[in-house]
Amino acid sequence: MVRPYFFPHVKRILREANKCLYILRSVRKDGYTQVEIGHLFKAIVLTKITYALPVYGASQADLNTIQCFLKRCYKRRYTSELINIYDLLEKCDRRLFTKIKSNVDHPLYALLPEVKESSKRLRSQASQLPRINTERFKNSFF
Repeated sequence: MVRPYFFPHVKRILREANKCLYILRSVRKDGYTQVEIGHLFKAIVLTKITYALPVYGASQADLNTIQCFLKRCYKRRYTSELINIYDLLEKCDRRLFTKIKSNVDHPLYALLPEVKESSKRLRSQASQLPRINTERFKNSFF
């Protein structure tokens, strides 16, 4: 099986994040509270993971590896809530899109579709969206 191109990058990121976990273990032994450890986790570890996440986020295998790392961090109480890598990826993508959209001089701005100005309201009411109950239903739409 051929590994994705970005695998060494993700491996290096996780190695650096594991080094940061040693710091968090040391700080926990010194008597820091869970809230303070959570803030340090977000400041030290998550910044390493989210840097360039939209680039290597296209590889499902790499995202699964990072998600397993985040689950392990949650189990070992480095963070108070379970962090989902897909939510982080979506947040980073939205931030990048907003940045491109707001800067006219950005190189990718020319690739964005034109905003259509429309004053017509075709419906008198807002349309109802289907209720989402399961993950399978969420994944059935693009």
